[in-house]
Amino acid sequence: MLDETAAHDCGTTSELAGAVGVSLPSASQQLAVLREAGLLTSRREGKHVLHTVTPLGRLPPDRTGSASRPQPSDAPPVDTRRSGARHR
Repeated sequence: MLDETAAHDCGTTSELAGAVGVSLPSASQQLAVLREAGLLTSRREGKHVLHTVTPLGRLPPDRTGSASRPQPSDAPPVDTRRSGARHR
């Protein structure tokens, strides 16, 4: 969805839904997630909502902060023992 928006500089929810082949409600939800992440902005123009990619949304994926998110190898070990289980 983000790539499609960036490719056209901006687009309405309907245009983007059609371009990526998803329903209008699905597109709206996906665009809301991208907006909340700061990757695009949205503004109402008449009956339509126009979405535009932000500078952060134009960065390559490895530069958007994903490296700072906990990775599986960084996660603390999980104790898989059941509490109250007897150990021999």
